[in-house]
Amino acid sequence: MSADSQIVLWCVVQVTLVALLGTLAHAALRTRAAELRSAVALGSLAAVVLVTALSLSPWPNWTRSIWRPERPAAASVAPSSQASENIAADSPTNRRGLDTDSVLTAAWTGFREALLAPTAVEAPTAVESRWSGLRLAAIAAFGLIGIGVLRTLGGWLAVLRLRRSSRRLEDRGLSELMDVLQAELGCVGRIDVAQTDRLGTPATVGWRRPVILLPTGWRKWSPSELRAVLAHELAHIRNRDYAAWLLAQGSLVIHFYHPLVHWLASRLRLDQELAADAAAAPLAGGRQSYLETLAQLALREADRPVGWPVRAFVPTHRTFLRRLEMLRDPRQFLIRTPARVRTASLALLLLAGLAISGLRGPGAIGPQSALAADPPQSTAAPATRPAATMSLDWVPRDTWAVIGVRPQRLLSQAAFRPIAEALTEEQGDDGPKIPYDQIDSVAIVILQNFSALTGLPASERPGFIIRTAAEGQAQAIADALLPRATPSEFDGRTIHTVNPTQPLPGRAYGFGGRSAYAVIDSKTLILVEDEAVLRRMLISGPRGSAAPELQNIWQQVSGHDLFVAGQLTSFRDILARNPLPVEIATVGPLLMSTRAAGLGLTLSEQLLLQGLALADDAQSAKIVQQTLEALVTLGRNALSVHRSHASRASAEESAMVLRLTNLGDAFLDRFRITTQDALVSATSMANAGELPMLTATLLPAIRNARGAAQDAQEKNNLKQILLALHNYYDVYGHFPPSSVLGPDGKTPHSWRVAILPFIDQSDLYNEYRKDQPWDSENNLKVLAKMPAVYRSPKAAPESRNASYFGFVGSRTILGVTTGVQMSQITDGTSNTIAIVEAVREIPWTKPEDIPFEPGQPLPEIGRPGAAGVVIGQADGSVLTMRLPLDPVQFQNRILRDDGNVIRD
Repeated sequence: MSADSQIVLWCVVQVTLVALLGTLAHAALRTRAAELRSAVALGSLAAVVLVTALSLSPWPNWTRSIWRPERPAAASVAPSSQASENIAADSPTNRRGLDTDSVLTAAWTGFREALLAPTAVEAPTAVESRWSGLRLAAIAAFGLIGIGVLRTLGGWLAVLRLRRSSRRLEDRGLSELMDVLQAELGCVGRIDVAQTDRLGTPATVGWRRPVILLPTGWRKWSPSELRAVLAHELAHIRNRDYAAWLLAQGSLVIHFYHPLVHWLASRLRLDQELAADAAAAPLAGGRQSYLETLAQLALREADRPVGWPVRAFVPTHRTFLRRLEMLRDPRQFLIRTPARVRTASLALLLLAGLAISGLRGPGAIGPQSALAADPPQSTAAPATRPAATMSLDWVPRDTWAVIGVRPQRLLSQAAFRPIAEALTEEQGDDGPKIPYDQIDSVAIVILQNFSALTGLPASERPGFIIRTAAEGQAQAIADALLPRATPSEFDGRTIHTVNPTQPLPGRAYGFGGRSAYAVIDSKTLILVEDEAVLRRMLISGPRGSAAPELQNIWQQVSGHDLFVAGQLTSFRDILARNPLPVEIATVGPLLMSTRAAGLGLTLSEQLLLQGLALADDAQSAKIVQQTLEALVTLGRNALSVHRSHASRASAEESAMVLRLTNLGDAFLDRFRITTQDALVSATSMANAGELPMLTATLLPAIRNARGAAQDAQEKNNLKQILLALHNYYDVYGHFPPSSVLGPDGKTPHSWRVAILPFIDQSDLYNEYRKDQPWDSENNLKVLAKMPAVYRSPKAAPESRNASYFGFVGSRTILGVTTGVQMSQITDGTSNTIAIVEAVREIPWTKPEDIPFEPGQPLPEIGRPGAAGVVIGQADGSVLTMRLPLDPVQFQNRILRDDGNVIRD
């Protein structure tokens, strides 16, 4: 094994020791104040970063005398790279040195479980395992590292944009309350409070100049609620939690693979929240009053989705609910831990990290850095791109990046046939179909959106340029994705838009917001999530107006099966105005020296990889080349770690990860970087023999991810309905009955119609004639405008039947004609069902639900073939119950006043 590989492996061992020490210390303090636990988690993560940094340094080294005598003998005969690979994979010493496989396996959930499910693919022969399968974990490792870096960078930029797009609040009463709370908590300095419509829960961003962000509904809060929220956020600022979380993000990006690091980071976030709660509770009327205030906020505030990158920096609604669960324990409100104790805890953990960093393995004591290793000389011929390229028609000048894929070319290959079949199956038998195998190319256009306030660029919602192979397919795709769109005229062309409440197809993906499309010709379709983006693309014209540097890169990579090209000048402007995050400092020279870049991958008999970077000048090109060479070396080191882990995992998991690792090694071994003037080219190739197995293995994960997305949307629908029911209660003093009588006192209409004003559908509510039956001529027009929240994402998009129902009976939530009050729910709102998912041939406006009386057979609910059913409880919570149901327990949940105990 090479010295570089040993450095990486030993670093993982050291990080494991530090993280294990921190985990044990945190567990020992589980009954102490959250403030102390937070300090322990932070100290552990800081020690992880310290150990990682010192692993590239020859100091400290407590074991130099132990290993040094072996070095001359090892140096006398230099092992070949092949021998190094064999040692890395097979050495018993290496197996003993990183015995963390069971923890790593347990850390992966969801996607990875589906990804690593057993397949019926034959195991490779020894020769195949060495050359064709031997390498893909580099791509897996680099992919995960890249995702972490991009997520952190994207989150940092999104938070920056969120902060600058928020509106500072100038409210005298708010300012006076802030002054009082700052004095009580000991917070000094100016702290701004701003309002944003992009968050559903309060948050604090920034370290040196912190800003408290409040959701737009804060003015509806009571004085006690506002005081509790501000006290909580000020406690975060006093404790410098934002800076601590930045450090935690750095450790997560570096050690994305390590379950203990992830656990410590999750505990740090939760303990920070609990410590802030403990500090805020005395200022908000005490523990019980504070807890009740938070519960009211959780019930009222909608679960607004937060972008995936932003969740790395801003707590989510899920964190809010977890806090409520934890705060039921009085121990969470222990008094503050003295500062000297917290400081001592941090210092001890850092000293422990320093001590552990001095424990070096053989080959890990030299002064060489992993970055200093010379890249291997490749003897493979450079990969070349296919000849046919894709045009940049309709691509505007201010385009940030364009991502391209060629579905027809990919799906026609035997390796991708299972994916093609799965896409066909997903569409079902009804409604328009998307002819995936007839789509020649898809270009995803990401535009810039300059803030009028800051002048800084950010990304718009993407636009999709779809080109088909056959005539007449463009309109068919539009009909399948956005049915019932409304036509209008813009600049001499017909565009079609969809109302934000328009239901979307329950297919592989859909579009939200004010989606729109324009059919350019019989083979070309432009599809967007925002009508404004469509207008910008249409104005750019059939020849497009993309920046010259983007066109240059695009022409050289767009002949591949998968490709991306982007211009980085605007991105560099952002980095120039703000400090570079530590997580991406390693690739800083690459970002700051490149004007445009592209990457292309062809998947055929040979996997061809091509990367291009257009630098500012020849000198900058050299910097880019050196950075890429260093990243290749780091990639090889990371692959050794993954190979060691995978070799001791289960048979199915080991085969999968080792094949990925081998493919990654194949790419890195043949990686060739050249420079000509300001253009840097990187090419590589690998054998595609493992491609059929890899695509077959990925297929269950793809289906699992899609099902998870539908389940999440199902729960969001129920949460919106439950929130509307509670808002109805606030206005009328009771929940709506299943059938609400109209102004004539005799014509009923459904509760789903009655709560329309509370789901932002007041116009539709006013259009419905309450003195006419649901199937009158006028009301059938309302039926055709079904709000998407009433339809399950798993239902047919053209269906007008409701997916969510209440139980109708003398002792149910929606069964009493006069409406049920809270005092009548004697079993407790958290033990009583309000709404349930079911399949019924009942139009959403029809005043009909599911009848139920005690002693009757349990009605059929859920979807046929489903493993569980989603229910909404009277307290506003949503949960999934596994099928088949316990009839007795489920009846107890339906009845609001039976007095029976509910078993979870």
